[in-house]
Parts: sequence; structure tokens; C-alpha cells
Amino acid sequence: MTKELFLKKAENFGRHFVLLLLIVVLLFPIYWMVVCSLMPTHYLTVLPPHFIPVDVTIENFVTILTTAKYLTYFMNSFITSFGTVALVLLIAIPAGYAFSRFQFFGKNVLLTSILSVQMFPIVVILISLYVFYLNLGWLSTYRGLILADTTFALPLAITLAKAFFDTIPRSLDESAKI
Repeated sequence: MTKELFLKKAENFGRHFVLLLLIVVLLFPIYWMVVCSLMPTHYLTVLPPHFIPVDVTIENFVTILTTAKYLTYFMNSFITSFGTVALVLLIAIPAGYAFSRFQFFGKNVLLTSILSVQMFPIVVILISLYVFYLNLGWLSTYRGLILADTTFALPLAITLAKAFFDTIPRSLDESAKI
């Protein structure tokens, strides 16, 4: 075996070893979460810790799914995220297409105004948003949370949609018209 081949194999082994070590370090918290979820709670504070599950039980999962309001919280998150994504896509895709393809008066000013909304911290508008929702009766409702999340996600989504439509050749639009 030549020296160059040996050095190449050693370098390749070193790279793979470092990558494997990095993967183990990055995946360890997930492994630890699974191990802790399968053991009774009194084992979680024992020193030294048990890295292999002891007295495996699914009691923690049963507790979460029956006594806690986990499923309600999950459903709230699902409804909110699905509603926000649907509303953002419904508005951002046509807006991004319009900003990309059409020329109209004030296009750059309007696009800059939409993007400048991202510069304001959420805390700045919390009081006005609270009063607005209080007057509409939207406090603690899905539509209030969906509207608030949409307001904060829409500028970035419009900008990304515009950037995407800018990459599509206009000849495809002309071909579709034919």
C-alpha cells in the first residue's frame, strides 16, 4: 500500500469518524427523551443516570393522553397552524405573482412597505392588537390567533413568493397563454 493511498484512507476514516461522532452528539437528546419517557419518573433524578431504560412502562404516555389536555392542545396547534398556512398561501401566492409579473404605479413602494412590517417587533403592536380583538370579540378565538399569525408571516411569504416567481422564465407564461 502506498503512502498516498494510506493517507487518503486515513483522511476518509477521520472524516467518517467525526461525522459519526457529530451524529451521535446531535441525536443523543432525542435518544434521552425516548429513554426518559419509557421509565417511571422516580428514575429520572437518580445518579448516575440510566442510559438504558429500566422498568419500561408506557404509563407516562397514558397519563399524557388521558388526564392531561394534551390532545386539546395538539388540536389547537393544528387548527391554528393549518389555518395560518392556508390563509398565508392564499394571499401570498397571488401577491407574489402580481409583484413579480405586473408593472403598476407604486409597486416598489408597496413592496418595501410590506417588507418593512417585518422590522417592527411584535411587542410594539400588542396593545393595539389587544384592543382591536377586544372590540371585535376575537380574544381567545382561533380566528384571532390565525389573523395575528398571518399578519406576521405574510410579509416574508410574499417576498419569498415574489423571489420564486422571479426565477420562472416569462416564456412559460407566454406558452401557457397560447
